[in-house]
Amino acid sequence: MYTLSFPHLPLEHIAIAKEEEADPNLLEGVPSKYHQYAKVFGEEEFNKLPPHWHYDIGMKLTEEGPLNSPLYSMTDAKSTTLKDWLRDKLKAGKICPASPPLALQ
Repeated sequence: MYTLSFPHLPLEHIAIAKEEEADPNLLEGVPSKYHQYAKVFGEEEFNKLPPHWHYDIGMKLTEEGPLNSPLYSMTDAKSTTLKDWLRDKLKAGKICPASPPLALQ
């Protein structure tokens, strides 16, 4: 059994996580031929990056490009959750910091 600790999350998020972890039938409803792939959805495999390939692409943004998404306000709880998610993804190498002028400071 695993124990998760989220010091910055509200208690309702922790309760939801514990309910999901407590599910003994995680593969219930999943066809048995796919059970062998269950580990790829776990935390350990999720934090591994795939190898680079010759067809990997990058996106270069220019200052002239439009911002397609308006800025909006968030509740403190949503903002904290977003910051925690971003910190975890940065640490795992899934995302990288943006550079000005498009980055929010």
